[in-house]
Amino acid sequence: PTSCPPVFTVYGWLPTATAGGKLLGFAGSPTGSSTSYDRHLFLNNTGNLVFGVYPGAVKVVVSPKTYTDNTWHHAAATLSAAGMKLYVDGAQVGADTTTTTAQAFNGYWRAGYDNLTGWGTNTPTNFYFTGSLDDVAVYTTALSPTKIAAHYNAGR
Repeated sequence: PTSCPPVFTVYGWLPTATAGGKLLGFAGSPTGSSTSYDRHLFLNNTGNLVFGVYPGAVKVVVSPKTYTDNTWHHAAATLSAAGMKLYVDGAQVGADTTTTTAQAFNGYWRAGYDNLTGWGTNTPTNFYFTGSLDDVAVYTTALSPTKIAAHYNAGR
């Protein structure tokens, strides 16, 4: 396992027609259902993208739109001293500037599945992402909005 980064960016490309499921997150277990899980990007039951961290309480940023149109979308999230920021297709779609930390534990970056129990009204029924994931990446810095837009434009 590795220590979880206090500042980070996670991103990836996804198409899906099915709501629910974890795209990417940090987990206490390398396989199966983890008991420690944080730093997620997932879809809720209505297809909104959710970025969640747990600095002692559930903190989420939820996209205003849904992304179950089965077309490729670029999703990115950052956590830093500037707070939580969620981006879709190169543009910021939500933020929480008051949340600047997440839960500290050693673990593994996982894509496509892990536990999401306890994330309030955004907890999906299905924790498995049903769709495709491509070019998933984790950075130990918070990429700037310009860099995130550049990654989106380079991948289109």
